[in-house]
Amino acid sequence: VSDCVILLDHRVNEQISKNAHLKQAGIHAQTNAGVVSLTGEVMDLTTSADASWSAWQVPGVKSVKNDLTVKEKA
Repeated sequence: VSDCVILLDHRVNEQISKNAHLKQAGIHAQTNAGVVSLTGEVMDLTTSADASWSAWQVPGVKSVKNDLTVKEKA
């Protein structure tokens, strides 16, 4: 794994953790050739959209694949 990939992973996860709501959501971001894959389970669609938007804000991100699932309400 190259230093560039590790750095982009770090930047994306850092960007997500800047938002206290997203930080608590347990979202995991991994990058491959500038493509960010978001995984985890979130409370609602707004949180999922916020996570995608946060990932897009990082320089070097070419696309975002949002694989987040929304928890079912009991």
